[in-house]
This record gives sequence, C-alpha cells and structure tokens, in this order.
Amino acid sequence: MQKSQPASHRLTKFGLLLSVSTATRTYAFCVQPSKQNPYSPIRITTNSKRPQPYGNLISTLTPIMNKIKKDAGMTERVLTKLRNSELFITYRDAFLKATGLPLSLEKADDNGWRPCCGTENSNAFCQLLNGGENPCSMCSMACHDLAHHAENHLASVRCFAGLNESAVPIRCGAQTVAFLSTGQIFHEKPKKKNFTSLRPTLKAEGRRELQLARLEKAYLDGTVVSLEQYRGITTLLAAFSMQLSALGSRLVLEEENEPMPVRMAKQFINLHLEDKITLEEVADHCSVSTFYFCKLFKTTTGMTLTEYVNRRRIESAKRLLLQPGTRVTRVAYDVGYQSLSQFNRSFLKYAGCSPTVFRDRERKGEGLLLAA
Repeated sequence: MQKSQPASHRLTKFGLLLSVSTATRTYAFCVQPSKQNPYSPIRITTNSKRPQPYGNLISTLTPIMNKIKKDAGMTERVLTKLRNSELFITYRDAFLKATGLPLSLEKADDNGWRPCCGTENSNAFCQLLNGGENPCSMCSMACHDLAHHAENHLASVRCFAGLNESAVPIRCGAQTVAFLSTGQIFHEKPKKKNFTSLRPTLKAEGRRELQLARLEKAYLDGTVVSLEQYRGITTLLAAFSMQLSALGSRLVLEEENEPMPVRMAKQFINLHLEDKITLEEVADHCSVSTFYFCKLFKTTTGMTLTEYVNRRRIESAKRLLLQPGTRVTRVAYDVGYQSLSQFNRSFLKYAGCSPTVFRDRERKGEGLLLAA
C-alpha cells in the first residue's frame, strides 16, 4: 500500500480542493458540501482513474474540515479587532490624508473583494461600476487575481480600464487573514480615446447611455499618481502590514470577557513561560479539574493549552530575537523550549519563517517603520 503524505487543501467557492500525494502520484479531489451541513461532503470528484475508498477519504477530510471551521472563526475575531484597533485607525486616517488614496482592510478569501467600494477617497469610476447590487464582473475578476497574487507578498494588478490596484497580506503566523488594499489610480492622465475603447465592454455589461456618460466623466477625472510615487506609497503600505500582522498575532492570544479559570491560566502561563508547563499544574492553579479546564479553555480560546503556550512563547521569542547580540539558542531556552529543533519547528509553524530569517528581515527594516 502506498504511503500518503499530509494532505494540502484550499477552500474555494466551488468546494474544498484537496491534494494528497503518494510515492507515485498526486491525487486531486473536489469536495462539494451539502446545504444542510456545510462540513459534510456529499460528492467527491477526483483526477484518479481508480475509485478511492470513500471511508479513507472521509477520515482524511474530517480533521481538515474541522480545522477550516476553527480557523474561520478565529480569522473573523482577529479581523474585527484589527479594524477597531487604535493602530489601524491612526494609520488609516494618516494614509488617507497624506496620499488621497483609498485604504481598505479586507478578509482573505477566494472570492476576492469589491474594490474599496464606499470607502473614503474611493475612485468615482469604481464606485459607479460597483455601487449597485451587481458589481462589475471584470472588477471582481481583477480583485480575485489580486488576492491570489498577494497571498504572500505585496502585489499589484491593472484592471480592464487601466486602473492600478495593490494589496499586501496581513498574516498571523503562516496564515493570511486579511489584505490591506489601495490604488484605483492611473499612472498617466486618461484620455477620451481610452474610454471610447471601453464603451463596447461596458455596454456588454448592461450599461446604458446615461450611465456611460457619467462613467466617462468619472473616468477622465480619475486620480493620477506617477509610478515612482506609487511605489513609495505601496512600500509604506507593506511596512505597515508587518506591524499589523504582529498585532494580529498578539490578538489571537487575547480575548475579552473570558471566564475566570481561563484568565488565571493565562496569567500563570505568562509568569512561568520559561518553565515546563503541564496541564495538571495549570488546572490545579485554577482550582478546576483537568477535564473541565481543557473543555473550557478550548471553547473560549479556540486553542488547546499546548497551542496557546507555544504561541505565547513564540511571541516572546520575537521580541528577544531583536535584541542585539542575542543568540537563537539562548532565546529558545529563555522562552521555555528544551531543544533548539523543537523551537525552530514551533517558530516556523506560528511565525511562518525560521528565527534567523525573522531577525534578518526585521533588522533590515521590513516592518519596523511604524511602532505597533
């Protein structure tokens, strides 16, 4: 029997795309959920010519579906806190006034987003196209492409009308939870002949003559930003995204209105982070049984105790790594890890890169432009 490697997955509007690799080939599956139970697969298609055992697939898919459900809830909570954070509000207001461009913080998903519609400084042409119930299909496609290309780094796209849009990812560890988006600008002054070439496409989208007249005026009045100036703006955006990502990673560990045992546990962990921390020890400190504590902690935080401790240790390690002359080995032991290899694995899992790469990147100034 072929030994399968860990499955990779991607959730799209068509279903769950799953890839499972064996020693000889890779199988691709598409799982389409039922309307009654979104996490119960009812139809599976595969690129394999041989039927795959349904029971084996379900055992593979179940933990993946559970993880997706858990991550979705955590992403929603973190995104709400980021949007309401003083850091984001202060930067957004300064960005809007300094550049005159729109800025939006959008949830990362495979459907993209409606391009800065309704936000301050939004391009009037984009608002007219996307302000109704039926947004422009070509704008939606451009945003979908932008979300795909900006999964790991700053990316820009040019839409069918010649407007430029950029996005940079907000990441909590190795997971992209949101995008910072700006743009809707020309690099050169638009001309009447440019809009004339767009007329057939806009008519095919169902735009009438009165709408076309309004669209033409908004198009010709569009904001123009030179390529060099726009590169400077997006560089600032990328620098800020690093700080927002750091804040997001901390917010994952914080919840408001938590039960007393959970708050006591977090306080205990913070005081003993460099020590070996056991479930029995924490539950005893909170004066509850281990069974009750495990259930309460997981329900409240969305994490097991072990995951929470590791996340907290990695956040502490990030700060220590930025201190001059500090060795990675020393940091690993200072935050409670018993071996360097264990520390490196946890750092990669929760920070998305190795400790050395993280320190080198931060010391080069990528993300230190603004203080969180």
